[in-house]
Amino acid sequence: MWMLVLFVLQLFLRSAEKMVELDGDHELDEQAAAELVNATSQVAVMRSPGATYLDIRINKIGLKDASVYVNPSIAVSVLNGAAIAFEFFHYKAKKRKKSCRCWALLEMDEVKDGPVVLELYQKPMDPTRKRIHLFTEKELYLQLELRLQTL
Repeated sequence: MWMLVLFVLQLFLRSAEKMVELDGDHELDEQAAAELVNATSQVAVMRSPGATYLDIRINKIGLKDASVYVNPSIAVSVLNGAAIAFEFFHYKAKKRKKSCRCWALLEMDEVKDGPVVLELYQKPMDPTRKRIHLFTEKELYLQLELRLQTL
């Protein structure tokens, strides 16, 4: 039986030295500033022996305008036990809300040890894949490192 332990992973697209300074039009409210401060906190999860776990490491996400995103993050969720969805969110200062920019889908038949490359799709997320469109015409991907562990 698969037991998936997934976290909401924070993705830092630029180093601290290259942080974009916000001007007067992009002032953050107090809640958004607090999210930026606590962006790296993660919760430890106990793993029970005898179960199989999937560890996911996000190596890279191909975004051509990466420097303009404020508080970027990737939400990871399991859909009906058949797929894992990755949604790229960022904070919109003018609207004071988080917005989904693009998403990717990892199906269970694609789960294996080693590197995996997923295509990025335009929002809104459609896990049924009936009406999906690629994020851009360029080859931009979500690059993951998967590791299966049996304890």
